[in-house]
Amino acid sequence: MLSDKAIQALRPDPERPGTKHHDRDGLYLWVARSGSKTWRKDYRWQGARRTFTIGAYPSVRLAEARKQALELNTWIKAGIDPRTQAPTQQRKQPESSSRPFVQIAQAWFEHNSASWSPRYCRDMREKLDHFVIPALGQLDIEAITRSDIETLLLAPILARGANEQARRCNDVTRRVIDHAVDLELRQDNPAVKARKVIAATRVTHYHRISWVELPELLTVIDQFERQRLAERSSLIALRLMMLTLVRPSELREARWSEVDTQAGQWIIPAERMKTRVRHIVPLSSQALHLFDLQRPITGHTDLVFHTPNHRGSGELRVMSNGCLSMLLRRMGFQGRQTPHGFRGFGQTNCIEQLKIPRVVTEKQLAHADGNSVSRAYDWAEYLEERSDMLQRWADLIDQVAIAAGLAPVSELSAAIAAQPSALQAA
Repeated sequence: MLSDKAIQALRPDPERPGTKHHDRDGLYLWVARSGSKTWRKDYRWQGARRTFTIGAYPSVRLAEARKQALELNTWIKAGIDPRTQAPTQQRKQPESSSRPFVQIAQAWFEHNSASWSPRYCRDMREKLDHFVIPALGQLDIEAITRSDIETLLLAPILARGANEQARRCNDVTRRVIDHAVDLELRQDNPAVKARKVIAATRVTHYHRISWVELPELLTVIDQFERQRLAERSSLIALRLMMLTLVRPSELREARWSEVDTQAGQWIIPAERMKTRVRHIVPLSSQALHLFDLQRPITGHTDLVFHTPNHRGSGELRVMSNGCLSMLLRRMGFQGRQTPHGFRGFGQTNCIEQLKIPRVVTEKQLAHADGNSVSRAYDWAEYLEERSDMLQRWADLIDQVAIAAGLAPVSELSAAIAAQPSALQAA
């Protein structure tokens, strides 16, 4: 069982989203990667696993958490779902007069996550744990002001030029505070006006280089590979982003079971696609070579790309959302190129340089068709055309590399790819 002394000594694991520390009666303390500590209880309701968030430590002390855990057990045995009954009960308790933002955020997440896709859950969890909770977590939900949100949360993000990230973090904050309004914990939502400080952004926020800047990018990638200035997996992932035009999440979460090297295809299942439709990615000879270079690194696992330095817990996690973005920043391309921007870069130049019809590029990007008749067509439509497009696109990039005095992808050495990075060696 836990004690107050043991709880105070608990520290987050930076390699995991959070860790469970069990007490009794099904009660446990969730220590998030951000450092926040939250009392939770798992239970089963109508055959499904559910989680109830009791509150944040130290606002809810150990003794109170145990008391509420016993009450939850009583409700469950009586056939009452705690998630529908507990908020009403808790509002009657005098201890609830002061509620930190993190407590409401956890309650909001647990209340809504059952209806979200796994990928959306991870995105919400990441924004909460990495940005929103560290900035606002310990503030009283009733006392949070527009100034708090703008100064503590948005200002550091905007200072990096990450306007879209600021917008999304503010949106999460707004939804959490909306939940507090629903619980009658406050009457207004300062996040609504806080978003005015964020500059309006369009789809073009996915920065991308121009065609004439491609030799510079390829040269820097080559430099990082030869001088071992980055993880090999990250560099291979960056090249695959450029060649396949998939979304960053689709690449980061790729499984070896999805890659058919014999057929020259990567089949992304519907549950991992934004459009919820299975997507075939034809693989150029260059893309196949990159997968061959990656296989000795992660081929013994299910994940094609996973977080480096995962040792300790033994648990593999997909490559983080910021890994490729950080790599591009280190290369000197902050504000010039984003991982997602490779999609627009590829589509524009496939159309302009290779004269590929837009309908073919749109199919490769797996954009949702707003026409219900069009959506009824087979998901493999234009497969032959897309295969030809991606091979020609990869060949064109190789031509640019050769003109810049660099080796084409097909000549990249497996020996170089297998070397540890300078960061690992240090």
